Amino acid sequence: MKLRLALLATVAFSAPAIANVCAAPTSRVNNTTASGILNSYYPVVPSGANGWSTVPDITVGPALNCAECNPRNIVAGDMVLVIQPQAAVITQTNGSGYGQGGSHTTGRGLDTRGSIARFGFYRVTASSATAAAGGSITLRNGEFQPVDFNIGPGVTQDRLKSGQVILLDQVANMRLTGTVTAPPFQNGPAFVSPGSSTSGQLQPVGGIVVLDVAGTLDFNGQTIDVNGKGFRGGGGRQFTGFSNTGNSWDVANSNYVRYSPGSGTNVNNRTPGDGTSVAYAHGFKGEGIAGTPRFVNTAGVVSDNGALANTGTPDGYNGGALGRGAPGNAGGGGTDNAPTPASTGNSQNTGGGGGAGYSQGGSGGNFNGSGNPGIGGFGITPAVVSALNTAGGNNNGATNHVDGTQQMASFGGGGGAGSANDAVGNAAWAASGAAGGGIVIIRANAITGTGTVTANGANATTGPTGDAAGGGGGGGWIIMASNDQSQVTAPSLSLQARGGNGGSTTGVGNNSGPGGGGGGGATAVSANLAGAASSSVSGGAAGTAAGTSTGATAGTAGNSASFGALYHVGVGISSQPGASSRSVSSGAECVPYIKKSYSPYMAASGTTRTFTFSVSNPNGGTYPKPFGFIGGASMASDPSNNISLVDTYPAGVVNAAVPNLANNGSSNCGTNIAAVADPGTNQFTVRGLTVPGGSTCTFTMDVVATGSGILTNTIAQDAAYMRIDPNVGSQSVQSQNATPAVASLTFPAGLAAQKTSVVFSDPVNDTTNPKRIPGAAVDYTITITNNAGATVDNNTVILSDALPAEADFFAGNYAGGNTFEFTANSSGLTCSASCISYSTMASPSVSNDAHWTHVPAGVGPTFADPAIRHIRFKTLGSMVDGSSITLKYRTLVK
Repeated sequence: MKLRLALLATVAFSAPAIANVCAAPTSRVNNTTASGILNSYYPVVPSGANGWSTVPDITVGPALNCAECNPRNIVAGDMVLVIQPQAAVITQTNGSGYGQGGSHTTGRGLDTRGSIARFGFYRVTASSATAAAGGSITLRNGEFQPVDFNIGPGVTQDRLKSGQVILLDQVANMRLTGTVTAPPFQNGPAFVSPGSSTSGQLQPVGGIVVLDVAGTLDFNGQTIDVNGKGFRGGGGRQFTGFSNTGNSWDVANSNYVRYSPGSGTNVNNRTPGDGTSVAYAHGFKGEGIAGTPRFVNTAGVVSDNGALANTGTPDGYNGGALGRGAPGNAGGGGTDNAPTPASTGNSQNTGGGGGAGYSQGGSGGNFNGSGNPGIGGFGITPAVVSALNTAGGNNNGATNHVDGTQQMASFGGGGGAGSANDAVGNAAWAASGAAGGGIVIIRANAITGTGTVTANGANATTGPTGDAAGGGGGGGWIIMASNDQSQVTAPSLSLQARGGNGGSTTGVGNNSGPGGGGGGGATAVSANLAGAASSSVSGGAAGTAAGTSTGATAGTAGNSASFGALYHVGVGISSQPGASSRSVSSGAECVPYIKKSYSPYMAASGTTRTFTFSVSNPNGGTYPKPFGFIGGASMASDPSNNISLVDTYPAGVVNAAVPNLANNGSSNCGTNIAAVADPGTNQFTVRGLTVPGGSTCTFTMDVVATGSGILTNTIAQDAAYMRIDPNVGSQSVQSQNATPAVASLTFPAGLAAQKTSVVFSDPVNDTTNPKRIPGAAVDYTITITNNAGATVDNNTVILSDALPAEADFFAGNYAGGNTFEFTANSSGLTCSASCISYSTMASPSVSNDAHWTHVPAGVGPTFADPAIRHIRFKTLGSMVDGSSITLKYRTLVK
């Protein structure tokens, strides 16, 4: 026989104890294959005296239109993510209190958080926004509250209170077919309203991948990559020194902050100029939650943001963008140990500080054992954010918290630039800091497949010959949540949010300082994924020195966490994440679920099995929810507009003589139910059914197997629907089931087979609690039992088995010198070394020996033969009735 095995599991649906608020798209993308840039990115245009007014309206500019972008218009019913990358207020004093202020003396951090790192999913109820021109969008009141965010303009921080709106498709199922990514975080179009305080405001966009999949997300061996897509590093520039004049803006090797040349008039600044003078000193700070410096490292090119017109921030940071102090999570710039005189100064170069992720960035290296290099950025943890928030720093009240890694998300901070005096012109970019990691946020009903998600900070480059190097970028943020993993193969995921390495110095006798390492980022997964995802959040290494400079340090490790459930992801208003969430629910929480199963799933002809049929309504009660069925099940007339369906079994299955029809949990099925499973017929009928929000109605009945083979009973994707009223006029849409309901019953022709697998070892854990990750050894066991009631004919028990696509056959010594292990028990069968044969074909014929001539070629320490796709066992002898045999072999996960 040729073995085909159907292994099924059914787990009862469990809904959150909160009312779901669902998006209502006018169309949904089904069974998407995906790669490249999937989201559309709109910058928020601040309006009003303090950002948004009391109504949930947002003005957005044109969508980012990059080479790989395909921006879409925003329409009513869409789901969008709103996030605030920048808003923090810093203490700008030129001393050790820089950044965090108060009694703090570390020269880094932030004073008040201003809603940084906050994000939430929301439903659009009205929109005039187009990708080409932008426009206005209205978010559903009740979920979205302007108090959640603090997007400018304000009095002194206009351009720092940035926000973006990200449009994501409504997807039923998604299979990755290539690398999914985002455009790098960047300053989008400048929106100029003549005479307004928003003139010259930078509107950052990009850097984030956000997916919401109502059904199953299949990684399919692919990668989601936002490495170095976060906040940018400070731009490396040549400064030749400054002639002190006795004024308060004079530069010194102790400077925590100084304005760059020509940025505007201030007590810390020279007189106004064009910003291009080289007669100055120090290195630029990185970009981060508190602002964007005038000069940044954009993909290996130093970009000049130009004269920044906004009140109070002519240099991108309050107080200035040069010097060792670290603003928020950005690394500080190298403070030169000898900034004067004008012609030969800025010559004792120190390294830039590393950007922070969840944890601190490392400091840069000094010059020849002395000096004051750039300080590493300040880690942005939930504890830091909540402490600042409780102190009233966001001006939104002490109860408006961000609690937990899954309630906030920040780009990794950019590394600070090292100081440079020898590199001329464009060569000075090599002293730049590196970009931090981006952000990935995923919500799905289920996740499967092998895949990688990377949000690492970038490594800083080697500094210019004779000059200092920049700091590495901080690690980004990864949040992944699934709703129900019971009917998919568990994924094998590698999550990375590492800090980038600091830049090294080069050149004979160069005593300039290397850059500090970036701090590690954050990963957070829902509890049902915790065993299927490995995380790496290490800090970046410090750069190395060519000469005698010392002191550069590595970034510290970030944080990996798990949390309770899908609905915990997004903005909350209390210390209990999700319990009071205002975020719109995932599509996985808003589509009906139909589940079917036979138990046990294998039956000999004429035996009785239990058929289970369940309908779940995850929508927690906010909208009218009549169900209906189309396609795979038929719709029946029902004046009450309740659920009415007829489910037809596959040929070979009928109701038992005594069906024992039962409604398990009548309180979840409404009243006045008419359910029928007539003996000997092949149908189950129910009328008058209602399913309250957040509950499941389940029916069971006994059926009889009358045939042989594998018989499958399916309700297809989109066969069942739930109507959602988004409370916008007469608009009403259907939300279909995203996952098919499938039940398979196997009737073996005399022989019953069962196949199981166990992970024997992996490259990380060896044999101690190993995981199914690349390089893991997985042992398969196949047990065949003779249920025929008689002895099987001589030499007729032949088994073929297809290898999993993600695994190679282990062609070494598995047992007794063979590639397999055979246990005969009392079956009367034998299986020696010649029993097994191999095929490289996709669909070989079991009976055609010409298809089974491959000779294993596994060599080296793994003995993996990737050419083998099927194996065949030809046993000898007659199999005794009631007996069983066992075959085992090993595979190696790719």
